[in-house]
Amino acid sequence: MSEQITLTPETQDKFAHMLIAASVAAASTQLPLPNGVIESLAGGGSLWTGLRNQARTDADQTLKRLKASLATEWQAWSSAQTDARLRAHAVASFEEVLPFCALTPSEIAGRALSPTAMADLFLTKAAQRLPEAYADRGERHPDTYAPRQFLHRLTLRAYTDLIAEPGYVTSLAPALWQAALGGLDRIERTGEDTHRIVTDVRAQLQALAVSNADRQALVDQITQLRTEKAATDTLIATFLQRLIDQNLPPDQFQPSLNAIAEAWFGMKAELERLARNSNLSPELDSLRAAAKAAYAAEDSAELRRLLDLIAMRQKADFSDLTARLDQQKAEYAETLTSQLALAQAEMRAEDAARHIVDRLSLECPKPGLSAALREESDRRFETGRVRGHVFDIRLAVVLAMESADLALDVAQRRAAQFCCAIYLSHLGRIDGGLATLQHSVEINREILSTVTPDTDLAERASTLNNYAGALQMYGYRECNAETLLAAVDALEQAKEIWRELNDGARFALASHNLGACKNTLASITGLPFFRHEALDAYEEALLVRTRARDPEEWAMTMTNIGNTLSSLASAEANSELLDRAINCYEEVKEVWTFSERKQDWALVQVNLSRFRTH
Repeated sequence: MSEQITLTPETQDKFAHMLIAASVAAASTQLPLPNGVIESLAGGGSLWTGLRNQARTDADQTLKRLKASLATEWQAWSSAQTDARLRAHAVASFEEVLPFCALTPSEIAGRALSPTAMADLFLTKAAQRLPEAYADRGERHPDTYAPRQFLHRLTLRAYTDLIAEPGYVTSLAPALWQAALGGLDRIERTGEDTHRIVTDVRAQLQALAVSNADRQALVDQITQLRTEKAATDTLIATFLQRLIDQNLPPDQFQPSLNAIAEAWFGMKAELERLARNSNLSPELDSLRAAAKAAYAAEDSAELRRLLDLIAMRQKADFSDLTARLDQQKAEYAETLTSQLALAQAEMRAEDAARHIVDRLSLECPKPGLSAALREESDRRFETGRVRGHVFDIRLAVVLAMESADLALDVAQRRAAQFCCAIYLSHLGRIDGGLATLQHSVEINREILSTVTPDTDLAERASTLNNYAGALQMYGYRECNAETLLAAVDALEQAKEIWRELNDGARFALASHNLGACKNTLASITGLPFFRHEALDAYEEALLVRTRARDPEEWAMTMTNIGNTLSSLASAEANSELLDRAINCYEEVKEVWTFSERKQDWALVQVNLSRFRTH
């Protein structure tokens, strides 16, 4: 009986996690920022951790299917390979070379999601690391044929399965969906039937590596609009065109199309509600008739404009008709709620904020309006931050600015501005808008002009930290060393205040952020001494962030130290620094272990494999 050679579950597990780790990193990094920038702007890493956790959830769902597929592929290969010695040689070589071959995010992106190209690169890296087993020495070479065939076949199967995963395509290639629906703008707006629209959508999506369920959900939604909602072909095409104009991942197409349709039919319900109102003035009655005509003509832009005019006209009537205040107030509040729902469905932040202001004006007295708006802005921001909804963060910004304008005193205005500056910094990091970041910088400067060292030290230090975060991102985007130096100065001031106040946790956060800022300066200026200063700042952070007291924050700072040392090692051709960087990553792996933190372990392993091959 021939000896049974198996690919151990642990090896399969590590291989699958390393593949997923690289794809998670590729999906999470939309911009090649210098070491530490994201962690700094996330206030010590909480937001960045949330983003990684979202990616980890998708990865875990893919992981089970991937490991099952790898096990199947192993069985198929080993059954076909009759020579037990060659099987053992292939497995042993694979297990030896595995930790050094993980593809980096840039390498994945550079292969245009081609499974064959990614498998070829994996094999090339293996040949560089272990040439005695993986160098190309021709077909049927006794030492290299079996290991090369096994590794290439296993990685090709793995990447083929990953590309077929809807979640993988969702995170790495949302632009594919935009391109797929781009052809819909060729649909004629008259004389087309639903079958033509459905056929066109199905044809556009057919080439994408997505599940039949995702594709069929969108097609079924279009058919349902025609059969159950009595939507005309022109209206369906209008809905689809609006969907094209949004940059959405594939799993959001069907619910987004549903939201667009609901917004339209919600306007119809609003018209029906207006018909029941008893206090329509002649002007409102005329506007209602015009709105009904716009609805009949399926002119959504005109209908929305007329409904806005109706809401504003009702607001004016509300001020005049004091004798009928209770009835008018109820109808007006109902209109605002409806208008807010429509504005949110159509992602019109300024209109939504206006409706919220008007609604809160009905519910609370004027002296409390600024505080109520600040509370609502904070709620919207937290929703947007946790769920990744950019619209809610934009809405929070507008509401915070309204709160500042309605403030009764300097302290109330400053509190609203402080919130607004934080929201703008997060928004600028997400959308990359320089004007957004500049606005945050200006608001922080205004706050600092009123919060002097003689007033409130803790508030000043917190503002300095926010100010530095906005400056750092702005300076990086503009490649402006002067702006980054201003950020360094702000963090130095904040650090000294926290030292004076004996606040160790915030002192460590300021030191960590200072290290990240100096790393950014090194990337912009090309001056390596900034990286040495970054190391000093990180070491100060570790005076508080010890492994025993706060292992998570310690591991994050140690990871940044490893990144900084590896950059210095490359710039100075210093192998000792590279060894120190590798030691940092190895220490981090003792906290982020494979058994307890598989994805964090795998991400650190990707870094290790990258530097060990250089």
